[in-house]
Amino acid sequence: MRNGWHIELDGSSDEDGGWSRGIDLNFSYRPGDQWDVSLDPSYERSEQSRQYVTAISGGRAETFRTRYVFAHVVLRWEWRPGSTMFVVWQQDRNADRDLRLVRPGDLFDAFSATGDNFLAVKVSYWIPVR
Repeated sequence: MRNGWHIELDGSSDEDGGWSRGIDLNFSYRPGDQWDVSLDPSYERSEQSRQYVTAISGGRAETFRTRYVFAHVVLRWEWRPGSTMFVVWQQDRNADRDLRLVRPGDLFDAFSATGDNFLAVKVSYWIPVR
C-alpha cells in the first residue's frame, strides 16, 4: 500500500458477562520509493469476570475493567537497493479500575496512564558478492 488507512473494529463476550471492545487503526504514507512511514494505534476496553468457581453464597464475584492503548510508529528508509534502515517506536499504556461504574470520561483514562516505551533500530546493508 503506497498511501492509505485502515480501520478494524472488534468485540467479544463470554457466558459470565465479561466483554471486550477494540479498535485498530493503520495509517501508511510513502512519499517516494525510499521512505515509508506507518502509524498503528490501537485501543481496547474490556470487563473480565473474576468468577472461576461457584461461590459458596452462590453470587457472582466482582469484575474489573481494563483499558489499553498501543501505538507503533515505523520509519523505513532504503538509501540504496538492498540497504535499509528501520526505526521503530512502540508505546503501550493501560489503566485498571476496580469495583465502580464506568463513566464516559473513563474512555480517555488509558491515554493518561503510565506506560512503557520501546525504541529499536535495524540496519541492513547489501554487500554485492561477485
